[in-house]
Amino acid sequence: MGLSIHYRSIQPMHPAAAFEIKRQASELNELYAWTGCEEVVLEQRTDGILAGSSVTSFVVDAEFLDDDASFDSAGDIARLIDVLCELSRCHEVDWEIEHDYEAEVVGCIREGIADVELIEELETIKTIGEMLGDFDDEELETDRMIEVPDAENYEGPRLLKFPGLD
Repeated sequence: MGLSIHYRSIQPMHPAAAFEIKRQASELNELYAWTGCEEVVLEQRTDGILAGSSVTSFVVDAEFLDDDASFDSAGDIARLIDVLCELSRCHEVDWEIEHDYEAEVVGCIREGIADVELIEELETIKTIGEMLGDFDDEELETDRMIEVPDAENYEGPRLLKFPGLD
């Protein structure tokens, strides 16, 4: 279980600058094992904005780390933000951050620093992930099944009624 983190530059940029930022993002990505989320991948849109999206997992599973990798090198949501902060510092690019469960921007990275709103949002996501990680598969199973009626033979009330259909 996880969510997608979406990031985009606040200002459009020249393609040469975008190329350099993408190159450095690729180098920074190699510092981590990326077991807790997908690495930073950026593409330049036609309007000049650099944007990307990474699917994160709420729980980083340490057993998937390489033998020489430590938990600190696990690529997770915090490392994703670290990479974006480093790109911001090195290339003077500011970022807006969104995710699947919020309709608006949840925070920004400006001059290499994540703002308070983004940090609070990340702490909330981490807390949710820790809570979900406390459950094991047996706790999530139920003893009873919900019976779903056969749609073709169902004669109960219709929840939705469309014009022209009986």
